[in-house]
Amino acid sequence: GSFTKTFINSIGCDSVATLVLRVVNVLTSSNSVTICYNQAPFAWNGNSFLLSGTYQVKLKSVAGCDSTATLILTISPLLTSVISKTICSAQLPYLWNNVAYNVTGTYSLKLQSINGCDSIATLLLTINNTPATPVVSSNSPVCSGRTLFLFANSTNGVIYKWVTPNGQTTDTQNPVLNTVSNAQAGVYNVTASVNGCFSQATTTNVTIIATPTANAGKDIEIYEGDTTTLRPIATGPSPNMQYKWSPYLYFISPDTVKNPVIFGVEEISYSLTVTNGGLCPSNADVMSVKILPRLKSIFIPNVFSPNNDGKNDVWLIRELAPYPNATVDIYTRYGQNVYSSIGGYKHPWDGIYKGSPMPTGTYYYIISTSKRNKSITGWVTIVR
Repeated sequence: GSFTKTFINSIGCDSVATLVLRVVNVLTSSNSVTICYNQAPFAWNGNSFLLSGTYQVKLKSVAGCDSTATLILTISPLLTSVISKTICSAQLPYLWNNVAYNVTGTYSLKLQSINGCDSIATLLLTINNTPATPVVSSNSPVCSGRTLFLFANSTNGVIYKWVTPNGQTTDTQNPVLNTVSNAQAGVYNVTASVNGCFSQATTTNVTIIATPTANAGKDIEIYEGDTTTLRPIATGPSPNMQYKWSPYLYFISPDTVKNPVIFGVEEISYSLTVTNGGLCPSNADVMSVKILPRLKSIFIPNVFSPNNDGKNDVWLIRELAPYPNATVDIYTRYGQNVYSSIGGYKHPWDGIYKGSPMPTGTYYYIISTSKRNKSITGWVTIVR
């Protein structure tokens, strides 16, 4: 500002003194600087700086006054990054920062950051081998009810994964499936893996052939010298099932027909096996042939005296002994059944009915030696 003061001099005259005063402000300045780590030290106003920070210096202005200068210094460090990557050989080449890599190793690249400074990127690359596609096989075709064996070639350290046609899985190298059915036919898929690397999948096709069932038929009885036809029951999907009888004894027909004709020579058991078009033999089933003595003239007494004298007390028919399936029925003249024997004539009639002796008189019988023979009829008299 301007200031005036009046003074009186020595001779009594006035004098005026004027002061024109100007106050100069303190000058300040601030400067922000960012440099890269490799540009340090940074020189500023005669000083060198190696670290990021805020720095101040005092200076003289042209007017001779103090001034303050401030430096805000940022030194960008060296940027580094490390990436670890594990891949399978089937994924090669591995592309990283526009460079392709095919070998396990450690790789580094110098790049520029967004502020123009250098940065170092490092890749730790591990490449695991992808296993070869397995070589697989099986014992197909397999008969139903039998065992299916699946095989994959052996390689050390390899883990196998099988997938069945119905979606079940197993890591067994060579699976074994017992008692297979038609539902287990189809395509089996398998892959091999090592360290998380999977081979290409491969397949094997399994065919299941239905196994027929054989029933040789019921046991039979025939008379010596007679012939009969065997009548088995066999089930299976094939219209051309094949039959095999064993042993091949007393056959009139070939032993490969379904209903062979045989001679009645001796007691024997025949085993029947059926195959499905020549494949998948059934379990053998056995039937027996029993030979009955040929029916001869049977002497049947027409009188007996059940009076407990030890003589002719029962109606004894000795010729029925060879016929274990014989039946004997005795009736009164009015048709009342007073005696019945089934399964042979083991207990001859003693003239008793329901604990009481039957009266003297004539009774009528029906005797059957087997279903194949005509019944014998006649009469017998009780004498007391």
